[in-house]
Amino acid sequence: PFAAALMERFGIRAVTATGLVLIGAGSALTVLVTQSWQILLTWGLLIGLGTGSMALVFAATIANTWFAKSRGLVIGILTAGSAAGQLVFLPFIAMLAQDPGWRQASLLIAAGALAVVPLVLKFLKNSPADVGALPYGETEPEEQPAEPSADAVEPGRSSNAAVRALQVLKRASKVRTFWALVAGFAICGATTNGLIGTHFIPSAHDHGMPETTAAGLLAVVGIFDILG
Repeated sequence: PFAAALMERFGIRAVTATGLVLIGAGSALTVLVTQSWQILLTWGLLIGLGTGSMALVFAATIANTWFAKSRGLVIGILTAGSAAGQLVFLPFIAMLAQDPGWRQASLLIAAGALAVVPLVLKFLKNSPADVGALPYGETEPEEQPAEPSADAVEPGRSSNAAVRALQVLKRASKVRTFWALVAGFAICGATTNGLIGTHFIPSAHDHGMPETTAAGLLAVVGIFDILG
């Protein structure tokens, strides 16, 4: 919710570029890590903030901003991109981490994230209006309300992105559907990212399976993610 509020406040392009910079910085600084708390700072904080700001909220924001119809299909295609990345890059990164080493793999991730930043700044637009177009599926522009004054704030709505996100969460918490979605995503996150994504490769390695083979098997999950 906080990333969505930031995208609404500062634009999709700025938040996405910032997220990529955080991922690049966190991954690059990992090669300098000498203590466990530094891992929490680089991967836990920096990379966590970066990836979190471009997770499902990115797909939902793009779909709602650029499309007036087929939004569910658009979100499905965009989220399938994450699974496709897992399928394509995970075995390669695992092979690189094994030889020449994990530091080179981490630096490659950093370089890849930072290399995309100029492309985002140049080509990613915040809304169809930026290119003089309408959202896909919309035939007539929606009537725009009268432009409020610079100091005007909608009653009950804060101009602060973090406060607004908390306000939305408070309203959503009163709806049963919200809690059903929370339960579903909690189970999905605990089983896929929490268990399989985190522990599968180390567990397979402990049982004698090469890391690259384990990474290849984990990448197969991406195939079924795309189909799903």
